[in-house]
Amino acid sequence: MAFQINKNSWLNMADLLNANDDSVSGSVTFWDTPDFPSLIPQKEDTYVTIDQQHVGRLDLMAYQQYGDPDLWWIIALANDINVIPTDVILGMSVRIPPKSYVDSYIAGGGRK
Repeated sequence: MAFQINKNSWLNMADLLNANDDSVSGSVTFWDTPDFPSLIPQKEDTYVTIDQQHVGRLDLMAYQQYGDPDLWWIIALANDINVIPTDVILGMSVRIPPKSYVDSYIAGGGRK
């Protein structure tokens, strides 16, 4: 079973677990994630508790906080969350860097 992952895809945990099945052995390759510079905590950071709507959905949180669902990775990076959606669980608190800091971080190529 091959996975096509694009900008708007969600990895399905069941698909990942099935990837270890002998029938699909060798068809899926997992790569290490790149190392990004840290997002330095800011005094303007806010903290949000994951509710039922946001379980596994950092894209929704990024849209609500930044107006862009593609910035989900900023929230993941700020909170040391892996890219597997099941790492975002009900009741956990996540740090949300301010939009101004995110904009300068991205413009600076992650050197903020």
